[in-house]
Amino acid sequence: MSDLDRFRDAQLKEVDGYAQAEREITAGKKRTHWIWYILPQLGILGFSAPSQYYGIANFEEACDYLRDETLFKNYYKIIKIIESQLSSHPNLRLDQLMGQPDDLKLLSSLTLFREAASFLDSQITNPKNDFKDLKIRCDHIFALVAKQHYYPCMQTESYLQSASRPSITIKPQEIKTPPAKPSVVRPKTTFFEPPVIHTPPIPDVPLVVHTLPIPDKNPVVPDNTALDAPPVIPIKTEQDEISAPLTPVEDTEPEVLSPLIPSLEGYIEMRRNEWSFHYNFLGVMSLIYLIMDAISGSDHFHEKNRDVKISAATKLKQLLDPTAPQLNAPLTSVERAALSEGRLGGLVAEHGSLEQLIQNAPEKQIIEDNSIHPFNF
Repeated sequence: MSDLDRFRDAQLKEVDGYAQAEREITAGKKRTHWIWYILPQLGILGFSAPSQYYGIANFEEACDYLRDETLFKNYYKIIKIIESQLSSHPNLRLDQLMGQPDDLKLLSSLTLFREAASFLDSQITNPKNDFKDLKIRCDHIFALVAKQHYYPCMQTESYLQSASRPSITIKPQEIKTPPAKPSVVRPKTTFFEPPVIHTPPIPDVPLVVHTLPIPDKNPVVPDNTALDAPPVIPIKTEQDEISAPLTPVEDTEPEVLSPLIPSLEGYIEMRRNEWSFHYNFLGVMSLIYLIMDAISGSDHFHEKNRDVKISAATKLKQLLDPTAPQLNAPLTSVERAALSEGRLGGLVAEHGSLEQLIQNAPEKQIIEDNSIHPFNF
């Protein structure tokens, strides 16, 4: 039995299997015990026997889990149901939906498989499993629960930073196959049997010939000057209006929102809530940065400032959103540095280089600004 069979067998159980998990989340509350094999997390995070048995061994096994067609289908579907519940019920808390401590186990699972989906999407072209959409939905869930002070699992993030990425050998069954074209059956012919061509019967329609009058070579032009007749005004008929040429309408394609926008929204919401939640030590860190700057002449106080990160993410989101107004102030050099480092830099790098994103932004322009300290403290 392969390693992944433990998940397949558990999800097929009549009691506490995948079908029951789907029914419970659809009804709005997890009630039974299935979290370990429906929404698995890293094995190093659990201590109970089920969490150890169903724990994901490493990043490579997380990728193998999502590459399995059945396991991906079930994981993707349960994630969509969770996303739908949180989106359609703004007052629904995550601990009400999942219970405790399974709300934290869900965050650990989302953190792990969101990174695995992002990696697989970058390695496999035209995959049958929609890794890209799974990553987007995980980001959306993080954005929704950030308002409730839930964030990606820091222990899982710490593991992912040092975990090696496996080499991917793509299997034919993992790639989408184009739809087959309908075959045309042609009649068989031989030298002795000429092909029979069937033509539809031609209806017996009488032939009507219209003759035009032959114009006179020397027409007589009547003299109407003495009659003083009023000018003839042509009358426009309904048929003329129907036959009038129509003004061509330009085809306009709707603007497509960048998939980076939901990630930036979740990051902004998370950083805004950090101060009031479990990041109170940032005040001490700011003091340390000030001391370091005074000694070494660096500028960590501004470059590491949380407000710089939030401002940079907000401006980039506004730049990428075609429905947002024009930027009131350009990105500063410090904000550009913030978009290239740390967690925020990692989010941006998943969608291309910063300069490429700015260049391809929908009808937005950016003005270079080399000012160092744009904020007033």
